[in-house]
Amino acid sequence: MSSSVTTTSITQWVVFLSLELQYSSYRKPLILSATKCLSTSDLSQPLNSLSIFESPNKTFLLISFNFVSEEMIIGFKLSSRFTRNDHQIGHKCDEDMNCQNSSTFGPKMAFIFDSVKELSIEDSDMIFDTQFHPTKHHIVAISTIEGHVKLIDLNGETNNVVMDLKRHHKGSPVRKVRFASDQMLVSAAKRQVVRKIDNCGQKIYSLLIADNYLLCIGDDNGVFKGFDYRTDRGVYMEIKECDEYISDLDINESKRTVVAASGDGTLSAFNIRAKRMELQSELFDAGFQSIRFMESKGKTAVGAEDGALNIFNVDQWGNISDRFPIRGNTTRGQGMCSIDCIELLDEETLVVGSSDGKLRAVSVQPNKVIAEIANCVSGIESLDVNQITKQIAATNDNILRKMVLYGTKNLI
Repeated sequence: MSSSVTTTSITQWVVFLSLELQYSSYRKPLILSATKCLSTSDLSQPLNSLSIFESPNKTFLLISFNFVSEEMIIGFKLSSRFTRNDHQIGHKCDEDMNCQNSSTFGPKMAFIFDSVKELSIEDSDMIFDTQFHPTKHHIVAISTIEGHVKLIDLNGETNNVVMDLKRHHKGSPVRKVRFASDQMLVSAAKRQVVRKIDNCGQKIYSLLIADNYLLCIGDDNGVFKGFDYRTDRGVYMEIKECDEYISDLDINESKRTVVAASGDGTLSAFNIRAKRMELQSELFDAGFQSIRFMESKGKTAVGAEDGALNIFNVDQWGNISDRFPIRGNTTRGQGMCSIDCIELLDEETLVVGSSDGKLRAVSVQPNKVIAEIANCVSGIESLDVNQITKQIAATNDNILRKMVLYGTKNLI
């Protein structure tokens, strides 16, 4: 129903950079013909870099400043007369926009996002999970605390809700929603039913579609289970090695190893073909909340309650090979900033959602927060990245946000 969703279009373009800079002394307003102009007060800090380049269908002027040791970058859509064909060359520009090429000036890499749409799900207080449709890339599924499952058209102007299954699990909160490869929608809820397979009364916390016939879950009691759709009994394997809930699951490209993050502060690796646990990590002080393979680097990244990314070498699950604390904002809630969700943006970069409400682009080895993509009032509850269209969907409270990554540019 269209009445259940309020749409807000966000027109400001934001550009994030990984900066390797030579400093400049520009302080006066430089962008007088841009869609949105800067005031003199906006340039109260030294201007560190200025460069012009094109994305697939936009042209940007990039400006960076230093504010309280953080790089804050604002991108402005320019009029066509500022288009430059030599967009992979840095530019030094004066106040009149007279630019000269410079091979030593400008950022190393730019991530270009357009915050296109913000949707408020009015009949819900909390969105628990979200995932993009596998083939219809403008469609996302969401699940809510009220037990609703919805399909949302991110391109819709008025009626955004394509399908609405109200109180899908008889009013129980739907914790997870996933698309199988056959485009079947699978959801998990407090009522312990997964595609009409009974989990023997235990609440399901995490859900993973392994392949066309195998589904894996982790429950509140730390039990890992695999269900085979083809058998009447359903239960394919069952292992209890975690003392607390299994918060997240991921599977490697060969569809053989499933890694599980647990609230007790352990990583467990399961061989779902041999039906056994391969290895469990040492016990860490902070609970593990999210986990993703980074197979191009031979790593697995795990988000923890203390705001750190714990990096494991693949097949070396006993202990971490690296640890990257992300300095989160703890003022919005009590305790540390927890990394609650992780997704791959590309082979080198993660998108990390945390309890301080910030969505960050993070590179792993070298470990660096490249960009702050979004800053929400409350913590990021769920996150998904469409690897084909490079769209990002993130939720907090009852808000669904879509951001588009137009690409990265390596600048000289």
